[in-house]
Amino acid sequence: MSEFDGLLNQSVTFEGFNSLDQYGDPSYNASSTVSAKIDLRIKKVVTIQGQDAVSTTLIILPTSVSLDMYGRDRITLPAAYGSKQPVILAIENAIDNDTGINDHWEVST
Repeated sequence: MSEFDGLLNQSVTFEGFNSLDQYGDPSYNASSTVSAKIDLRIKKVVTIQGQDAVSTTLIILPTSVSLDMYGRDRITLPAAYGSKQPVILAIENAIDNDTGINDHWEVST
């Protein structure tokens, strides 16, 4: 159990990337509701593709979520945030200083 689990008092809808069809269109696994923490902020990030970008939202997810490290998953924010499906710009593996293991995911959109 992560020390962040108590802070994950919001939720998002998560659809894990499955595959691309013959036309290059993505398909996703069944959606699930996942505990999260959503922070609106403006921050410069380096994207998964190695480019500079501006992130406006940080989504903290528990390690129980299996993320596609190419950012092809789909996250839907709750209605209070406009039910948007923002593009995943960057994913950070947050390491717990005491245990040295992945404590949570930080997804910049």
